[in-house]
Amino acid sequence: KFFDDRASSVAALIAYYAFFSLFPLVLVLVSVLGFALEGDPALRDEVVDSALSRIPVVGAQLDDEIEPLTGNTVALVVGLAGALWAGLGVTVALGRAFERIWDVPRLEQRGGIATRLRGLAVLALIGVVLVGATAVTGFTVGGRLGEGAQRVGALAAALAGNLAGFFAVFMLLTGRAVRARALLPGVLVASIGALLLQAVGAWY
Repeated sequence: KFFDDRASSVAALIAYYAFFSLFPLVLVLVSVLGFALEGDPALRDEVVDSALSRIPVVGAQLDDEIEPLTGNTVALVVGLAGALWAGLGVTVALGRAFERIWDVPRLEQRGGIATRLRGLAVLALIGVVLVGATAVTGFTVGGRLGEGAQRVGALAAALAGNLAGFFAVFMLLTGRAVRARALLPGVLVASIGALLLQAVGAWY
């Protein structure tokens, strides 16, 4: 079924939009920090360094390039527009993937406006869940919690956040009513995979 659904090409399309959205998001981050922390450049640089350190390979290169940027309205608008466009590209690609996987007939698939409205809801949800899950996982992997029991608790909290987030995303983007039980295997695999990626990224 993986090959019948051409899942590799769908995954490549999703990864393309996700990677493309990274750069406008960094532009938004730097612009917002430039406005909010204009009087404290040391704290601004520390926040930027912390955020970019979680991006493997290209994070250090981006850090070198964005040092001169400060709060700029044009940069903020351009960054938000680019991030929104690329983020909606991810959600549209995910929605099309779910429709293909669940064999939703063409006439029953959502139109462009409905797809993008759901995409906006998904982007907001992903942002909240991933920020929380990544923060908790970073504390766990970084060893800042000390006690073994606390690490296990933090890991469980991160996994629970991933499960809730992926379950909501799968439900919102699936093109027709699907039983929650049918979504659970994919949600579980995605949640554990995301947790491992976050852990490896924090370690790297």
